[in-house]
Order: sequence, then C-alpha cells, then structure tokens
Amino acid sequence: AVVSTQSTGIKNTIVSTIKSQLNNVVNTTVKSYADVAASSQEKVVKELTAAEASKSVVNEVALRLDADRVERNNKKLNICVQKVPESKETDAKKRQIDDLQFCCTTLGMDAKDILSCHRAGRTDPNKPEYRRPLIVRMNSRESVHYYTDNGRGNKVGDYWINMDLCRADREANFLARQERNKRRATAKNSKPEV
Repeated sequence: AVVSTQSTGIKNTIVSTIKSQLNNVVNTTVKSYADVAASSQEKVVKELTAAEASKSVVNEVALRLDADRVERNNKKLNICVQKVPESKETDAKKRQIDDLQFCCTTLGMDAKDILSCHRAGRTDPNKPEYRRPLIVRMNSRESVHYYTDNGRGNKVGDYWINMDLCRADREANFLARQERNKRRATAKNSKPEV
C-alpha cells in the first residue's frame, strides 16, 4: 500500500509538471503569434483560450503549406511568358493556335516540347493595352529549365520567359530581391569616393 501511494504521488507530480510545462509552451506560442499578427488578429487571439489559439495557428500553417505544395506541384511544368500580344481572333481555339505558333516562331520553342498553352486571367475592355500572361505547359522539367535559363528567367526580344511560380515562391523571390537591392544600395553608399 505504501509503494502504491508513493507511485501515485510520483505520478501526480509528473503529470502536474508536464501540464505546467505544456501551459508554458502554449503561452509562449500564443505570445509569438500575437506579436506577428495584426492588431485585429491580436484581439481574436486574446479572446481564444491558449489551447485553441495554438491549435488554430498550427492548422492554418499546415493548410497553407499543403496548398503551396499542391500549387507548386501543379505548376512545375509550366512556363510563364510576359508581354505576349493578344490574338485578334474571336474563337478561343484559334487564339490558342496563334499563341502556340507564337511560341514556336518568335520564342524559338520546339513544338515537341509543348503540351499546351493558355492565357491566365481575363481580358479587360477598359485596358486594351493589357497583355495577359501566356502559360505554356511543357512536357518535361528539362524543357522548363532549358527555356527559362535554369529558372533564372530568359528574355527573347521584348518577351520574358520565366517559371510559373506558386504564390509562396513569388513572395519569397520578391523578398529576396528586396533584400538584395537593399544590400547593394548599402554597399554602394558605403564605398569611399576616389
């Protein structure tokens, strides 16, 4: 009976210690999220219990990562061509054939490398000069890398050929460009004049 009482006491001590540490971790997670979130989101987080807040944050991040992975996988064989003039044809099939011919003749793409092509977005009658991006589906990753200069982007005449990136990758590239430009500006300003 003494051993049973001691093991119950040890068990209760361990459980209370784990609960206390778990509450500390949950509170730290909620505090970190609240610091990053906007003021309106901070109000919502304060109203939620610590467990609900940490669970919702983890679920939201997991969903976003899954969505990015699916979008990245869907776009891995796509090339995005900017500034391509719109076809004057009224029939969608004829416009698509015009775009395919443009890729082969003007951009120098081999027809065997192209599976399909389409325009992204809608035409806007208020902006007749706007040119929708042309999305070209290639048959292999090698073709994508060949025409995009290994993902760095390629300019053929007035037209830019880039990989069709998912939103997360576009945002990451944008932030990296901003940081690179900031470092260049700092380095340029710190050079001694000769």
